[in-house]
This record gives sequence, C-alpha cells and structure tokens, in this order.
Amino acid sequence: MNVLARVDFATAREIALLVTDLYRKEEIDSVYIVFSEFKTVMTPNLVVTKLFAGRGHSCGRRIRRRKRERAGGLHLRTPEEQLLGKLLPRYIETQLLRAMLESSAAEHAARMTAMESATKNAGTLLML
Repeated sequence: MNVLARVDFATAREIALLVTDLYRKEEIDSVYIVFSEFKTVMTPNLVVTKLFAGRGHSCGRRIRRRKRERAGGLHLRTPEEQLLGKLLPRYIETQLLRAMLESSAAEHAARMTAMESATKNAGTLLML
C-alpha cells in the first residue's frame, strides 16, 4: 500500500492505532519513524524520530518527576493516565501525518528536479 499516493489523516490514524495497540500489548518496545523531510528542492533530509521510548522510560514517570520538581506547579484535574490516554494517540497521529506529508513533499520536489534536468538535457540534445 502506497500511503504517500494520497496522504490523509485517516491513514495516519489507522497506522497510529496499529502501532499503539502493538505497544500496549508489549509486542514492540520502541517505535521509530523514518522519513524524508522537505527542506528545499535541492536538499532532502532523512529524519529518524523516536515516537515511543522503551518500557523503562514511560511518559507518566517523566510527568510525575517534573511535577515533583516544580513547587506549586501544574495541578491537573484529569488523572494523568486519562490525559495521556487521550493526548498520546493524537500526538502519534499528528507525527505520522507530518512524516507522510514531509515525505510526499520531498518526493514531489525530487520529481520536479528530475523533470527539470530531463527537460534541460532534451534541449541540449535538440541543439546538437
């Protein structure tokens, strides 16, 4: 399946649900996204982003540690687990959508550059 043929949020959500389900079932330990980030037409940039840390680095532990470090800091009315349960899937969906859009833009830029070179080469051949 070519997910870059038509980038949409539904595809990103489907992939995010699959990944989070595998992570919750502890079938995978970490999740990375590898994609081509679009900087300019001439300079594509390969990016590796870690979505999930290993089991020993849970987000909940980091939030609790930060809360202890701040005196009189953030007071959450919603329990942390519920908050993370809602925010984490959205974060993963948006990161996947971003990666898909960046890769699609980089692919279009590469095609545009290739077509420009082909046109220039064809013009040179016609001059001969």
